[in-house]
Amino acid sequence: MYIVFLILKILAAILIALAVILLCMIVYLLFAPVGYRADAAADEDISLSFDVFDFFRLLKASVLYNKGDISYSIKALFGLIKLRSGEEASPDPIAGEEGTESDTSFEEISEYSITDDGSDKKKQPDKHEEAVFDTDFESKADNRSIRDDVIKASDSLEVDYIEPIEPDYDITEPSDITSDGGSSTDDREPGRIEKILNLINDNSSKRAASVLLAGGLNILKRVMPHIRHADITFSTGEPDTTGQLIGAAAVFPVMYSRGVKVSGDFSSERAYINGDLSLQGSIALCHVAMFLLRVVANRDCRRLYKRVRSI
Repeated sequence: MYIVFLILKILAAILIALAVILLCMIVYLLFAPVGYRADAAADEDISLSFDVFDFFRLLKASVLYNKGDISYSIKALFGLIKLRSGEEASPDPIAGEEGTESDTSFEEISEYSITDDGSDKKKQPDKHEEAVFDTDFESKADNRSIRDDVIKASDSLEVDYIEPIEPDYDITEPSDITSDGGSSTDDREPGRIEKILNLINDNSSKRAASVLLAGGLNILKRVMPHIRHADITFSTGEPDTTGQLIGAAAVFPVMYSRGVKVSGDFSSERAYINGDLSLQGSIALCHVAMFLLRVVANRDCRRLYKRVRSI
Protein backbone atom coordinates (compact mmCIF):
# COMPACT_ATOMS: atom_id res chain seq x y z
CA MET A 1 0.00 0.00 0.00
CA TYR A 2 2.90 2.33 0.79
CA ILE A 3 4.36 1.75 -2.70
CA VAL A 4 1.04 2.67 -4.34
CA PHE A 5 0.88 5.98 -2.43
CA LEU A 6 4.50 6.68 -3.35
CA ILE A 7 3.78 6.14 -7.06
CA LEU A 8 0.72 8.40 -6.85
CA LYS A 9 2.83 11.11 -5.16
CA ILE A 10 5.42 10.92 -7.92
CA LEU A 11 2.77 11.09 -10.65
CA ALA A 12 1.08 14.04 -8.93
CA ALA A 13 4.40 15.86 -8.63
CA ILE A 14 5.13 15.28 -12.34
CA LEU A 15 1.67 16.55 -13.35
CA ILE A 16 2.01 19.64 -11.16
CA ALA A 17 5.45 20.36 -12.61
CA LEU A 18 4.14 20.02 -16.17
CA ALA A 19 1.19 22.28 -15.37
CA VAL A 20 3.50 24.93 -13.87
CA ILE A 21 5.81 24.76 -16.90
CA LEU A 22 2.84 25.08 -19.26
CA LEU A 23 1.46 28.01 -17.29
CA CYS A 24 4.83 29.76 -17.33
CA MET A 25 5.09 29.27 -21.07
CA ILE A 26 1.63 30.74 -21.64
CA VAL A 27 2.41 33.74 -19.43
CA TYR A 28 5.75 34.20 -21.21
CA LEU A 29 4.15 34.10 -24.66
CA LEU A 30 1.38 36.51 -23.69
CA PHE A 31 3.30 39.14 -21.74
CA ALA A 32 6.89 38.93 -22.99
CA PRO A 33 7.31 41.30 -25.95
CA VAL A 34 8.00 39.90 -29.40
CA GLY A 35 10.50 42.14 -31.16
CA TYR A 36 11.41 42.62 -34.79
CA ARG A 37 14.19 44.46 -36.57
CA ALA A 38 14.53 45.47 -40.20
CA ASP A 39 17.83 46.59 -41.73
CA ALA A 40 18.38 47.95 -45.23
CA ALA A 41 21.61 48.96 -46.98
CA ALA A 42 21.90 50.49 -50.43
CA ASP A 43 25.10 50.99 -52.41
CA GLU A 44 25.48 49.43 -55.82
CA ASP A 45 23.17 46.64 -54.68
CA ILE A 46 20.33 46.58 -52.17
CA SER A 47 20.44 44.20 -49.20
CA LEU A 48 17.56 43.67 -46.76
CA SER A 49 17.27 41.69 -43.55
CA PHE A 50 14.34 41.05 -41.22
CA ASP A 51 14.62 39.41 -37.78
CA VAL A 52 11.89 38.28 -35.36
CA PHE A 53 12.85 37.28 -31.81
CA ASP A 54 11.40 36.93 -28.32
CA PHE A 55 12.54 38.64 -25.14
CA PHE A 56 15.09 36.03 -24.01
CA ARG A 57 16.10 35.08 -27.58
CA LEU A 58 14.80 31.55 -27.12
CA LEU A 59 13.59 31.64 -30.72
CA LYS A 60 14.92 33.79 -33.53
CA ALA A 61 13.97 33.78 -37.21
CA SER A 62 15.84 35.76 -39.87
CA VAL A 63 15.25 36.42 -43.56
CA LEU A 64 18.03 37.93 -45.72
CA TYR A 65 17.85 39.35 -49.23
CA ASN A 66 21.17 40.07 -50.93
CA LYS A 67 21.88 40.47 -54.67
CA GLY A 68 18.67 38.74 -55.68
CA ASP A 69 19.14 35.76 -53.36
CA ILE A 70 16.81 35.05 -50.42
CA SER A 71 17.96 32.99 -47.45
CA TYR A 72 16.52 32.28 -44.03
CA SER A 73 17.66 30.87 -40.71
CA ILE A 74 15.88 29.75 -37.54
CA LYS A 75 17.56 29.36 -34.15
CA ALA A 76 15.95 27.92 -31.02
CA LEU A 77 17.11 27.42 -27.44
CA PHE A 78 20.00 29.90 -27.65
CA GLY A 79 21.27 28.44 -30.91
CA LEU A 80 21.24 24.77 -29.90
CA ILE A 81 18.73 24.03 -32.68
CA LYS A 82 19.51 25.61 -36.05
CA LEU A 83 17.82 25.51 -39.43
CA ARG A 84 19.37 27.24 -42.41
CA SER A 85 18.52 27.53 -46.09
CA GLY A 86 20.82 27.05 -49.03
CA GLU A 87 21.75 23.42 -48.38
CA GLU A 88 22.61 21.57 -51.56
CA ALA A 89 20.19 18.83 -52.47
CA SER A 90 21.53 15.33 -52.92
CA PRO A 91 21.84 14.19 -56.56
CA ASP A 92 18.96 12.18 -57.92
CA PRO A 93 20.17 8.57 -58.38
CA ILE A 94 17.46 7.87 -60.95
CA ALA A 95 18.47 10.64 -63.33
CA GLY A 96 21.28 9.65 -65.68
CA GLU A 97 24.29 11.62 -66.77
CA GLU A 98 24.06 14.22 -69.51
CA GLY A 99 24.55 12.95 -73.02
CA THR A 100 23.75 9.31 -72.16
CA GLU A 101 20.14 9.36 -73.29
CA SER A 102 19.34 7.38 -76.41
CA ASP A 103 18.01 9.22 -79.44
CA THR A 104 15.82 6.28 -80.45
CA SER A 105 12.15 6.86 -79.73
CA PHE A 106 9.68 4.34 -78.41
CA GLU A 107 7.82 4.22 -81.72
CA GLU A 108 11.01 3.39 -83.60
CA ILE A 109 11.85 0.60 -81.15
CA SER A 110 8.35 -0.88 -81.37
CA GLU A 111 8.71 -1.28 -85.15
CA TYR A 112 11.50 -3.80 -84.71
CA SER A 113 11.65 -7.22 -83.09
CA ILE A 114 14.57 -9.35 -81.99
CA THR A 115 14.87 -12.68 -83.72
CA ASP A 116 16.24 -15.91 -82.31
CA ASP A 117 19.72 -15.24 -83.69
CA GLY A 118 19.89 -11.82 -81.97
CA SER A 119 19.47 -9.65 -85.10
CA ASP A 120 16.90 -6.86 -85.41
CA LYS A 121 14.14 -7.40 -87.88
CA LYS A 122 11.33 -5.01 -88.76
CA LYS A 123 7.88 -6.19 -87.71
CA GLN A 124 5.50 -7.27 -90.41
CA PRO A 125 1.89 -6.12 -90.09
CA ASP A 126 -0.40 -8.78 -88.68
CA LYS A 127 -3.23 -10.08 -90.87
CA HIS A 128 -5.67 -9.72 -88.00
CA GLU A 129 -4.75 -6.01 -87.66
CA GLU A 130 -5.33 -5.49 -91.38
CA ALA A 131 -8.76 -7.13 -91.10
CA VAL A 132 -9.73 -4.92 -88.18
CA PHE A 133 -8.63 -1.84 -90.11
CA ASP A 134 -10.73 -2.83 -93.12
CA THR A 135 -13.77 -3.51 -90.91
CA ASP A 136 -13.49 -0.10 -89.30
CA PHE A 137 -13.25 1.57 -92.69
CA GLU A 138 -16.36 -0.24 -93.96
CA SER A 139 -18.36 0.66 -90.80
CA LYS A 140 -17.46 4.33 -91.21
CA ALA A 141 -18.60 4.24 -94.86
CA ASP A 142 -21.92 2.64 -93.80
CA ASN A 143 -22.46 5.34 -91.17
CA ARG A 144 -21.86 8.07 -93.77
CA SER A 145 -24.43 6.57 -96.13
CA ILE A 146 -27.02 6.30 -93.32
CA ARG A 147 -26.42 9.93 -92.36
CA ASP A 148 -26.93 11.07 -95.97
CA ASP A 149 -30.23 9.15 -96.14
CA VAL A 150 -31.47 10.80 -92.91
CA ILE A 151 -30.61 14.29 -94.26
CA LYS A 152 -32.48 13.64 -97.51
CA ALA A 153 -35.53 12.35 -95.63
CA SER A 154 -35.61 15.38 -93.35
CA ASP A 155 -35.48 17.73 -96.37
CA SER A 156 -38.48 16.04 -97.96
CA LEU A 157 -40.72 16.45 -94.88
CA GLU A 158 -43.35 19.19 -95.00
CA VAL A 159 -44.37 20.90 -91.75
CA ASP A 160 -47.73 22.68 -91.56
CA TYR A 161 -47.71 26.26 -90.31
CA ILE A 162 -49.12 26.60 -86.77
CA GLU A 163 -50.78 29.90 -85.99
CA PRO A 164 -49.77 31.42 -82.63
CA ILE A 165 -52.43 31.54 -79.91
CA GLU A 166 -53.20 35.04 -78.74
CA PRO A 167 -53.44 35.47 -74.94
CA ASP A 168 -56.72 36.50 -73.30
CA TYR A 169 -55.03 39.23 -71.23
CA ASP A 170 -53.02 42.29 -72.08
CA ILE A 171 -49.33 41.48 -71.75
CA THR A 172 -48.42 45.17 -71.44
CA GLU A 173 -50.06 45.42 -68.00
CA PRO A 174 -47.71 44.62 -65.10
CA SER A 175 -48.48 41.57 -63.07
CA ASP A 176 -47.41 40.87 -59.49
CA ILE A 177 -48.17 37.16 -59.72
CA THR A 178 -45.41 34.80 -60.83
CA SER A 179 -45.86 31.50 -62.62
CA ASP A 180 -45.81 29.56 -59.33
CA GLY A 181 -48.53 31.72 -57.78
CA GLY A 182 -46.25 33.80 -55.53
CA SER A 183 -45.60 37.51 -55.53
CA SER A 184 -42.74 38.74 -57.71
CA THR A 185 -41.96 41.74 -55.49
CA ASP A 186 -42.23 40.38 -51.95
CA ASP A 187 -40.53 37.00 -52.48
CA ARG A 188 -37.65 38.28 -54.60
CA GLU A 189 -34.28 37.50 -53.07
CA PRO A 190 -31.95 40.53 -52.92
CA GLY A 191 -28.79 40.40 -55.00
CA ARG A 192 -25.23 40.57 -53.75
CA ILE A 193 -24.86 44.30 -54.39
CA GLU A 194 -28.11 45.01 -52.56
CA LYS A 195 -26.95 42.89 -49.62
CA ILE A 196 -23.66 44.80 -49.46
CA LEU A 197 -25.47 48.16 -49.51
CA ASN A 198 -27.84 47.02 -46.75
CA LEU A 199 -24.85 45.81 -44.74
CA ILE A 200 -23.08 49.18 -45.08
CA ASN A 201 -26.16 51.20 -44.12
CA ASP A 202 -27.03 49.04 -41.12
CA ASN A 203 -26.42 50.67 -37.71
CA SER A 204 -25.16 47.40 -36.22
CA SER A 205 -22.52 47.13 -38.94
CA LYS A 206 -21.41 50.72 -38.28
CA ARG A 207 -20.97 50.01 -34.57
CA ALA A 208 -18.98 46.85 -35.36
CA ALA A 209 -16.79 48.77 -37.80
CA SER A 210 -16.03 51.40 -35.15
CA VAL A 211 -14.96 48.69 -32.69
CA LEU A 212 -12.72 47.03 -35.29
CA LEU A 213 -11.22 50.34 -36.39
CA ALA A 214 -10.44 51.49 -32.85
CA GLY A 215 -8.84 48.16 -31.93
CA GLY A 216 -6.89 47.98 -35.18
CA LEU A 217 -5.46 51.47 -34.71
CA ASN A 218 -4.45 50.61 -31.15
CA ILE A 219 -2.61 47.48 -32.34
CA LEU A 220 -0.99 49.43 -35.18
CA LYS A 221 0.20 52.08 -32.74
CA ARG A 222 1.90 49.45 -30.60
CA VAL A 223 3.49 47.71 -33.61
CA MET A 224 4.85 50.89 -35.22
CA PRO A 225 8.67 50.76 -35.35
CA HIS A 226 11.14 53.42 -34.36
CA ILE A 227 14.32 54.34 -36.20
CA ARG A 228 17.47 53.02 -34.54
CA HIS A 229 19.90 54.40 -37.07
CA ALA A 230 19.69 56.13 -40.45
CA ASP A 231 22.45 57.56 -42.63
CA ILE A 232 21.14 58.24 -46.14
CA THR A 233 22.59 60.25 -49.03
CA PHE A 234 20.58 60.59 -52.22
CA SER A 235 20.28 62.57 -55.41
CA THR A 236 17.54 62.81 -58.03
CA GLY A 237 19.90 64.03 -60.73
CA GLU A 238 18.41 67.52 -60.57
CA PRO A 239 19.38 70.01 -57.83
CA ASP A 240 15.89 71.57 -57.63
CA THR A 241 14.02 68.32 -57.07
CA THR A 242 16.68 67.15 -54.59
CA GLY A 243 16.19 70.33 -52.57
CA GLN A 244 12.40 69.95 -52.70
CA LEU A 245 12.63 66.44 -51.26
CA ILE A 246 14.99 67.62 -48.50
CA GLY A 247 12.54 70.41 -47.62
CA ALA A 248 9.57 68.04 -47.60
CA ALA A 249 11.40 65.57 -45.35
CA ALA A 250 12.37 68.35 -42.93
CA VAL A 251 8.70 68.77 -42.00
CA PHE A 252 8.64 65.44 -40.14
CA PRO A 253 10.00 65.44 -36.56
CA VAL A 254 11.73 62.10 -37.10
CA MET A 255 14.34 63.91 -39.20
CA TYR A 256 15.66 65.56 -36.04
CA SER A 257 15.87 62.35 -34.00
CA ARG A 258 19.13 61.12 -32.60
CA GLY A 259 21.04 58.90 -35.02
CA VAL A 260 19.12 60.09 -38.10
CA LYS A 261 21.06 61.80 -40.87
CA VAL A 262 19.63 62.50 -44.33
CA SER A 263 21.58 64.59 -46.83
CA GLY A 264 21.22 65.41 -50.50
CA ASP A 265 23.85 65.47 -53.23
CA PHE A 266 23.20 68.56 -55.35
CA SER A 267 26.22 68.13 -57.64
CA SER A 268 25.46 64.67 -58.99
CA GLU A 269 23.87 64.37 -62.41
CA ARG A 270 22.57 60.85 -61.85
CA ALA A 271 19.89 59.58 -59.50
CA TYR A 272 21.11 57.31 -56.72
CA ILE A 273 20.62 56.51 -53.05
CA ASN A 274 23.28 55.26 -50.66
CA GLY A 275 23.27 54.54 -46.96
CA ASP A 276 21.75 52.26 -44.38
CA LEU A 277 18.56 52.23 -42.35
CA SER A 278 17.64 50.23 -39.25
CA LEU A 279 14.13 49.94 -37.74
CA GLN A 280 13.03 48.14 -34.61
CA GLY A 281 9.72 47.50 -32.90
CA SER A 282 7.94 45.12 -30.57
CA ILE A 283 4.51 44.03 -29.43
CA ALA A 284 3.12 41.91 -26.61
CA LEU A 285 0.76 39.18 -27.72
CA CYS A 286 -1.54 39.93 -24.78
CA HIS A 287 -2.70 43.10 -26.60
CA VAL A 288 -3.62 41.05 -29.66
CA ALA A 289 -5.39 38.47 -27.48
CA MET A 290 -7.40 41.18 -25.69
CA PHE A 291 -8.41 42.70 -29.03
CA LEU A 292 -9.60 39.32 -30.33
CA LEU A 293 -11.56 38.62 -27.14
CA ARG A 294 -13.19 42.03 -27.37
CA VAL A 295 -14.21 41.35 -30.96
CA VAL A 296 -15.61 37.90 -30.15
CA ALA A 297 -17.56 39.20 -27.14
CA ASN A 298 -19.11 42.07 -29.13
CA ARG A 299 -22.58 41.20 -30.44
CA ASP A 300 -22.39 43.59 -33.39
CA CYS A 301 -19.09 42.06 -34.54
CA ARG A 302 -20.53 38.55 -34.40
CA ARG A 303 -23.56 39.67 -36.36
CA LEU A 304 -21.35 41.39 -38.95
CA TYR A 305 -19.31 38.22 -39.36
CA LYS A 306 -22.44 36.12 -40.00
CA ARG A 307 -23.82 38.61 -42.51
CA VAL A 308 -20.53 38.80 -44.39
CA ARG A 309 -20.42 35.00 -44.66
CA SER A 310 -23.97 34.93 -46.04
CA ILE A 311 -23.17 37.30 -48.89
